[in-house]
Amino acid sequence: MAENGNPGEDDDGDRCAFHAREHPGPQVVPYCLEDVVATWNSYNASQGRQERPQRDIVSPEEFKAARAQLLQDEKAVTYLSQAVVAARRRLPMVKVDDPVRFCFDTLHGEQSLLDLFDGRKQLIIYHVMLATEDDSHGGIAHAFCMDHIPPLQYLHSRDTSFVAVAPAPLQKISDHATRLGWRFPFHSSTKTHQAWKHAEAKGETITWKPGNGCFGVSVFIREEDQVFHTYETSDRGVEAILSTYLLLDMTPLGRQEEGDDMDRFRLPR
Repeated sequence: MAENGNPGEDDDGDRCAFHAREHPGPQVVPYCLEDVVATWNSYNASQGRQERPQRDIVSPEEFKAARAQLLQDEKAVTYLSQAVVAARRRLPMVKVDDPVRFCFDTLHGEQSLLDLFDGRKQLIIYHVMLATEDDSHGGIAHAFCMDHIPPLQYLHSRDTSFVAVAPAPLQKISDHATRLGWRFPFHSSTKTHQAWKHAEAKGETITWKPGNGCFGVSVFIREEDQVFHTYETSDRGVEAILSTYLLLDMTPLGRQEEGDDMDRFRLPR
């Protein structure tokens, strides 16, 4: 990164792969998405469908030089990620009208969307689709994601609650969580799914449904009894919590999968 703070240049003025350039719109993210996509597509095409990327054997000095060059791209990605996070915090939000109509069955009785905050300022809801009985993989992709939920005391210390919900009977959810050793709150959202249908039938737009209709993350903030929806993501957006992928991405063999291939993981249960 240059002394002037431009993440697109090193101290010699050389441009890194994910270089900054002028683009329309708010100047919050200093990189052009088209450049990032083009760079990735070019690299991906050059690799073909090799099972292992071609790696040269070089001297320590050559390795250090190549590593220093890659470090510039890593710094650019870090800067870009921080800029996107800042932009996410500036998103407009939507007021959730009458949040108590959205109910969840829990081990402690019925709770509303407002109750799920548990007195805290922020709430993260992880929407889950439980594996069906004929799922030959036993829902390994679903379990893989849920196994990455961290101990919640760290979120609680930042005034943030977390719950997982699924449109399934509470007993099935409880049995599933017990079998897999999950200790985070996991509730039935069947009643909320019904409330969504009633609201949409009346012309209301629900912004906090999973975008893919199956799974995802919704984020809320509250002011007293008023609840606001601030963010949602699904599909690959959920990878943000998957530390296993972050570790595998540092290795020569990488994730060892193609496309949506999470169910190749094999774990003793």
